[in-house]
Amino acid sequence: MSDSERAPVVEVPTSGSAPPARLFRLGIAPRLGFAFLAVTVLALTANLIAEHGASIIEASRLSAASVRPDATGSRAGQPSVTLRHAVAVAGSASFLSALADTDRAVRARIDANNALTAADLDRSQRALAEATAFYSQAVVGDDRVDRHALSRRAGTYRGAGAVAIRLADARRDLLDTYHQRLTSLDSAVTGAIDHSWTIFGRVIARDYLLTLGRKLDAMRQASAGLGSLTDRNAAPLKSLLESEAAFDSTLNANASSLRRSQGVQWESRVRSDFGDLVVERAAVLVAAEQVQIAFARLTTERNALAEVARPQPPAVVPAATKAAANPRTPIATPTEASPPATQLALPLSAGDSASMNSVTPVTPSMEVARARRLVEWITGIVLVSMLVTCVSTILSIVRPVRRLVEATRRMSKGGTVLVARGGLKELDGLAVAFNDMAQQLATARAADHAHQAKLEDKVYERTRALRQLAERDSLTQLPNRRDLLARLNAALKDATASGRKVGIYFLDLDNFKNVNDSLGHAFGDKVLQCVAQRLKDTAAPFGFAARLGGDEFTLVYPAATSATAIAEAGWLICQAFQEPLSIGDRRIKMSVSVGISVYPDHEQSAEALLRAADAALFRAKALGRSQLSVFSPDLLEAAISKFSIEQGLRQAIERGEFELAFQPEVSLASRTPTLVEALLRWRTPTGQLLAPGEFLGVAEESGLILDINDWVLFKAIETAAKWHFGEWPAVRIAINVSARQLLDAQFVDRVCELLRQHRLPASCIELELTENVLQTGPATIEALRQLHSHGIAIALDDFGTGYSSLSSLELLPLTRVKLDRSLISSIDTSSVSRAIAGAIIGLCRELHLDVTAEGVERPEQLAILSSIQAMHVQGYLLSHPLPGDRLLAELESLPVRMRSLLPTHGPEGSGNPIERPAAAQDARRRTARG
Repeated sequence: MSDSERAPVVEVPTSGSAPPARLFRLGIAPRLGFAFLAVTVLALTANLIAEHGASIIEASRLSAASVRPDATGSRAGQPSVTLRHAVAVAGSASFLSALADTDRAVRARIDANNALTAADLDRSQRALAEATAFYSQAVVGDDRVDRHALSRRAGTYRGAGAVAIRLADARRDLLDTYHQRLTSLDSAVTGAIDHSWTIFGRVIARDYLLTLGRKLDAMRQASAGLGSLTDRNAAPLKSLLESEAAFDSTLNANASSLRRSQGVQWESRVRSDFGDLVVERAAVLVAAEQVQIAFARLTTERNALAEVARPQPPAVVPAATKAAANPRTPIATPTEASPPATQLALPLSAGDSASMNSVTPVTPSMEVARARRLVEWITGIVLVSMLVTCVSTILSIVRPVRRLVEATRRMSKGGTVLVARGGLKELDGLAVAFNDMAQQLATARAADHAHQAKLEDKVYERTRALRQLAERDSLTQLPNRRDLLARLNAALKDATASGRKVGIYFLDLDNFKNVNDSLGHAFGDKVLQCVAQRLKDTAAPFGFAARLGGDEFTLVYPAATSATAIAEAGWLICQAFQEPLSIGDRRIKMSVSVGISVYPDHEQSAEALLRAADAALFRAKALGRSQLSVFSPDLLEAAISKFSIEQGLRQAIERGEFELAFQPEVSLASRTPTLVEALLRWRTPTGQLLAPGEFLGVAEESGLILDINDWVLFKAIETAAKWHFGEWPAVRIAINVSARQLLDAQFVDRVCELLRQHRLPASCIELELTENVLQTGPATIEALRQLHSHGIAIALDDFGTGYSSLSSLELLPLTRVKLDRSLISSIDTSSVSRAIAGAIIGLCRELHLDVTAEGVERPEQLAILSSIQAMHVQGYLLSHPLPGDRLLAELESLPVRMRSLLPTHGPEGSGNPIERPAAAQDARRRTARG
């Protein structure tokens, strides 16, 4: 849109809270109409100016003629009465015009106090003063105008204007103060409401506070026109007074509640502001009345001044009477009489005097009439020309624009439209451009239709392909999970109606990871395709197969007669993989583990049946390769328990639910504790304390064991440092380490960093590990050697079970061997157990390894082991695992308990059990061996 087509912005000077400027959108015809109206006003104004100008010219000519010499050469002494009246009329018109301009400027200054109104008032007052001075000097003789009264009235009028301006400014200041008071009161109430929002985080401000805010809003709206209110019975003033009374009533009714919720100071400030607001409102009303009175007085003074300035027509006095009154003035004869008042007193020659008797004289009124008629003719011609121009312009614009609008409307509906040319040059060019655009749009629309048809064909093809992808596995072309659920739900619905059963088989390829690792994922994909084809062939007689993802497949037996038939079909699936798979030039034998769930015996929904079959598959894989397992409720409970434990472990470290308990190992030689073993405990949110055997298996499978073991390592070293620099300087703590930790290349650095961080000697800790570390390869054994080289003791836990072999005593850099509790449990009842334990202890002594017997729970076991002095014992007979805050007291009492258990065996321990020379000698001996 061009600048000429934009709607004009009407800017209105604003004062106080005046509304912003509005935008008016006018059409072409109204704009030209306004232009014609403006020209008309201009023509009429020019006509009036011309008319007054003719009067002034006439008066000037009369004045000049009155002072010229007469025919005899003498000069008249005074102007004629008619001439003086004409001059008075012209001066009066000038004075009244200046008075009207001044009155307008005074009223504008009363309405607004700014530089523009002040400058306008000063200019108009100077013009009035000049007009007054000119009028006073021009009025002489018996013009019936009192010049002194004129000057006096002019001064009184100026004084009334000054008083009105001063009162208006005072009213304006009071009104500003009132609005400031109202704003302050509004800020206090609004701030209290906003503070309620901030504290509670939602809209729960108290009702009385919200009511107070609404009353204040009503009072603000009622006070919008306060500056113009003068009648105390006016409806707006009544509304304002009623809103003030309502606010005051609400404030008084809830005063105690407001003091409690907002404070006494807030309530006092609001009440004070409201009182000041009422006082300011009364002052504004009084000031408004005073301004109204001053305005009325200004109007009265203006009217009086105008009346004084308006001259009265003079009385006609006969010449004979005037001559009689003045003896020195001769009485003129008819031939010497003065010319008529309508004629000009001009000096004439003798020839001119003779010719004047035959020519009709031309009076000034005739000249004015001629001039007026000429102006009227000119004005009429201008108006007619302007009217013709406007009408032709409107028609030449409106008609083409209407054609363009109609063509655009039809084009928006999809038609091809050409606009007839015509109108103004610019609009004709616009019609040409519009027709070009219409033709181009028609061409583009045809091309778009063709492209749309092709696009729809492609969308149809892609939709069909996407539907197939959404329902089929891209690798094996078997139904995917989405299609499986749809077909399984349909099978369950049919089985419900027919009373049959539905079998769901969850399959997993045994050791498929080895295929990917050894032969690559590309070959693994071929294996999956071959497996899918065999499952498809196997399931064809009774159902269908689907792939869930990875190496997991599902078969559905949709219409089985019994659970036995479903189980038999499961064994057929296992037997189908007894034959090797032919993939290229390779023959690979794969086995599958199968979990089975039956509808409606086990679950009712498709998802629940799949979950049950998955739980049965987990049991089948635990039984070994190529096994089948049918779902039972305990499998799901185990799966749920495992999931619950796994989810709890993921948050246990963050919530600080793990704890360390410490169980002492006592030296039989000194009968005093030499070290304590750090044992992990988990205090669940329900308060139950779980031993490691209840959750470490899940932690191993989920991979959380690394985080848990790292926490145990950090906490044990932190506790050892606390005791080392406190109550137990010779502290030694045994920490269990998993094989997965040793696989971490950063584990050795982590241990050394923790020791440096806590300034703890390496001899204060001992790392315990099981023999399955031998299965992790030489890298872990190298890590153990590095730890041993830093002075950290290494203990082999649970020796005598599992993978225990004598080669581990040679390969691992050990300082201690801990005999498993299974070897100690029957040492007092079985000679074979005593012989095996004795042989292992003797072997370890020959290899200079310390020996600890675990699981000592009966005095008979301790009595047999006490014959071997150079060893340690650990078990519930001596002490249960204790928290750190109770351990030191337990260590104090252990020597006494040992003496009560072994009163006649071994040397007596003496001194403080925490300060143990024997333990220090053992540490020095192990350091020397290392």
